[in-house]
Amino acid sequence: MHTLLQKASADIKSAYFNAYSSAGIEHAHRSGLLASYDDLVFRHNIEVGLDSATASQRIPAHSLTFYNGIIEGKHGDPSALKANGYALLLATISQDTLLHLPALAEVGPFAYRAKLHELFGSIFKHENNFFYQAMVGYAYMNLISSKGKLSNQDMMNILDFFENKELSAYLLYHNELKNSKVNKAAGTSYYLPFEKTHVDVLPDILSRHAGKVIVVDFWATWCGACIANFETTKAVKDAYSQAADVIFVYIADESSIVQSWENYADIIGGIHYYLSKEQFKKIQDDFKFYALPSYLIYNAKGDLSTTKLQALISKEELNEALEKALKE
Repeated sequence: MHTLLQKASADIKSAYFNAYSSAGIEHAHRSGLLASYDDLVFRHNIEVGLDSATASQRIPAHSLTFYNGIIEGKHGDPSALKANGYALLLATISQDTLLHLPALAEVGPFAYRAKLHELFGSIFKHENNFFYQAMVGYAYMNLISSKGKLSNQDMMNILDFFENKELSAYLLYHNELKNSKVNKAAGTSYYLPFEKTHVDVLPDILSRHAGKVIVVDFWATWCGACIANFETTKAVKDAYSQAADVIFVYIADESSIVQSWENYADIIGGIHYYLSKEQFKKIQDDFKFYALPSYLIYNAKGDLSTTKLQALISKEELNEALEKALKE
């Protein structure tokens, strides 16, 4: 697998994108091994010279030992959640009938985790390992998609179960999107992409809001940390909601599905821009950030006052940045 990753990422110059792409290739490869076991073993048997009938007969029964070397300790690190393709790996594991995973809605998150620990305890020794939380989180995502809206008990279970609050906030936001009674946040507006031939769009966005303090939040619908932090900073945003000289601008790109982006925008409020990947990358290259969320705060003169790149901004940091920009 290491050789495969080296060959696939040989032409990628950015260290960040090299790591991001390599993670995606690795997770896709591992997912493929799990999802296509019979086919892969059959092809291997053919390549070593067996005829098709013998190749079919010599496919060992799929067993838990096949997970050895595919699922590793690193998959229990919280940083794995941000890795490209990690969700695909979780999905493939969740769908493996060999595991006989129970229905989450019937047994609840703690029993579901207990089953996972029974299966993967040799790899992840502690029941509170992040891998188990991520798997339960994925099961809840499936439940939200199929059920439409979680019950009050489900929501209580989420709040009680998840030690990682980014995961619980992410799940509750997705559940809220399924609630047909959710109203569009006051003052929400959003704009579809500028002409793709026009790449340098940030100056145009800033000029539309000249004379105001502008908080620019770079995010994506697939970024759990971004979505969790909306709730963290909500109190600060609400405090400035009636201020005519402060606005909150949110910028995402085509990596976010348009409908999901609009749904989130309705809840988040503020002013939203949806850029092409090229336009978004231009901003990333200009400010040297390649991870989300990232933040730029401009004062009313149009000068960059504060940056918080490739990291979450706390409500205290955001409040301080706004106070600083208002005084400049």
